Amino acid sequence: RGAARNARTVFRTLAAAEAVGVSWAVLDMAVEYAKVREQFGRTIGTFQAVKHHAANMLVNAEVATAATWDAARADDLDSAWFAA
Repeated sequence: RGAARNARTVFRTLAAAEAVGVSWAVLDMAVEYAKVREQFGRTIGTFQAVKHHAANMLVNAEVATAATWDAARADDLDSAWFAA
């Protein structure tokens, strides 16, 4: 039972880390797109609403990164991984 719990802990933390990586990649893609997509003769990255959305994406990515690191530290994944 303990090994299964440790395996689940490792899996969940790794899944969270993967999701964090995806969120950063999506943020980068969105920012690059906002720099090249034009509407009304300007790039959409110059519009305030788009800037706010990108800023919210950045905050969410930072929070997810911090939460994932905290989860990894709290569960002491090194010992959980080798105990399984």
